[in-house]
Amino acid sequence: MKPFRFHAVPPQVILIVGVLWCGTIDVLRAADDVALPVEVIEPNPALLSAEGSVIFADTLEAIDRLAGNHPTRVGVVADGVSQLLLRVRASNAVTFSVSPRFGELRDLSDGANAASTATVQPRASSDGTWWIFALYTAPNDVPGSGVRRMFTISARGGTRSGSTVLRLESPPVLLVHGLWSNSSTLSGLNDFLRRNGFRICADVGCTVNYGTVQPAPSFDPVAAQLDNQFAVNQLITATTNVLNAVRQDGIAAAQVDVVAHSLGGLIARSRAALRDAERAYLRPENFQRGDFHKLISVGTPHRGTPVADFLISNRCVRSSFFQGRTLEEYFASIGRPFGRAIEELRTVSPAITNVGATTGIRSHAIVGIAPGKSPTEGLLSSLPRALGYSLTLDDLLGGNRNHDTIVPRSSQAGGLPRSAVTLARGTVHADVDVRDTGETESRFIRRRIAQLLRAPAASKIFGNFTALETNAVAIVSQPCLE
Repeated sequence: MKPFRFHAVPPQVILIVGVLWCGTIDVLRAADDVALPVEVIEPNPALLSAEGSVIFADTLEAIDRLAGNHPTRVGVVADGVSQLLLRVRASNAVTFSVSPRFGELRDLSDGANAASTATVQPRASSDGTWWIFALYTAPNDVPGSGVRRMFTISARGGTRSGSTVLRLESPPVLLVHGLWSNSSTLSGLNDFLRRNGFRICADVGCTVNYGTVQPAPSFDPVAAQLDNQFAVNQLITATTNVLNAVRQDGIAAAQVDVVAHSLGGLIARSRAALRDAERAYLRPENFQRGDFHKLISVGTPHRGTPVADFLISNRCVRSSFFQGRTLEEYFASIGRPFGRAIEELRTVSPAITNVGATTGIRSHAIVGIAPGKSPTEGLLSSLPRALGYSLTLDDLLGGNRNHDTIVPRSSQAGGLPRSAVTLARGTVHADVDVRDTGETESRFIRRRIAQLLRAPAASKIFGNFTALETNAVAIVSQPCLE
C-alpha cells in the first residue's frame, strides 16, 4: 500500500473555495432573514367582538377565524383607534417592534399590555398550522407636521426576521356646510386642503349637501319624524362612504376629521348625540370610540343666536319693505326658508338642549368677529328698521361688537376653554356684501384649519363643547293670520 501523500493546494483554489463557501453561507443567512413574512390584515369588522375589540386568540374557533381570509392593508389612519392584525406563520415565539411615535403593539390575549414591542407565542389552528398574531393600534397623529409618513413594523423569531413597511396618514376630512347654503360654499376650503395633502373624498356619496333638499333642516337629535333628521342622516351616510373609500385604497380607517361651518357644527354634534341602535354613534365598527376624530366648527351657533329669536318673534309681521308679505314669506321668496332650523337656533332652543355636551371628540371653535365698519352688518341692520325697530344688528347681538353679524362670540365658542378657541377678526358669517370677507372665504381661517388638522390631538387647543345651560322653551308654530 502506497503511503498517503499530502499535495499542497494552490492558494488560488483555496481562495475560490472560500469565496464560494462564504457566499453559500450568506445566501442561506439571507434566505433565513427574509423567511418571516408579515401579513397585514384588516380586522374591522369581521374579527371584532360585540364590544368593539378584536377577538382574543384563546380558542381554536377564534384562531381559525384569525387565520382566515381577510382584506389586506398597506396603511392605516392616524386616529388613535384604527387597528391592524399582524400575522406570521411560525412555530416559535416572534417579537414585533415599532417606533413608539408610530403606534403600539400587543398580544391577542386577555390582559396583554400595549407597548412598542410585543413577544407573541405561537398558536395552532385546526389544520395544524402554527400562527403568530399581534395587534397594532395607530397613534393619534402623524408624527411631525406632515399629513402622511411611512413606517416599519419588524418581526424576529430566533434567527428568522421580517418586516412590513406601512403608510400612516391623517384621517380623511369631511366638510359640512351651513344654513341656506350647499357644499359649493366650501369648495375653496376643499381645494386648499387638497393642495396641502389632506384626503377628501370627491365622490358624490361622500359629500354632505343637505341644502339642495332642505336649506334649513332640523338638527334635533331626538326629532320624532325621520325627515326632521335628514341632514344628520346625510352626514351619517357620507361618513360611511368616506371611510369605505379610504379602505378601498388599502388604508384601515375608523374615524374622520370634521370641519363644519355654521349650522353644520350643530349637525355634527347632533350626530354624536344619537343613541338609537340603528344609528348609534358608538359602534363596534369604530371600536366604540365614535366616527369623529376631530371636530372643527367655524361660526357655529352652539348656543343659538338672537337673530333667530328676532326672526321667529316677527315671522308674521307684514311690511311694505317686503311688498306686503310677512317676514317669513319674504325670506322664503329669496331662497331663505325658515324651516325647522330657525326655530331650533333660538337661544332657548330645546334642540340645542337635546344636543347636550359633546365629549370624546377633540373639538376646536373658530370664532368670527366682524370688522368695526362692516358693509354686511349695515345691510343686515336694515331688517329690524323695516319692521319698525330702532335697533341695529349690533344691538340685537348684544351691543358689544363681539359677533360675526349673525352669531355672538360666546355662542360660537360653545363653552370651550380659551385655549380651544381661535378668534378670526375681520370676518363676517357670510359676505352679504362682497367688500367683507366671509368665514368660508377667509385665508386666515383656511390656514388655521390646516394647522388644527395637523396639531397633536392631545394638545390643549382641543376641548369639549358643553351643554346649553339655559332653560329650553318649546315653540308651537302657528300659521300667520290674515
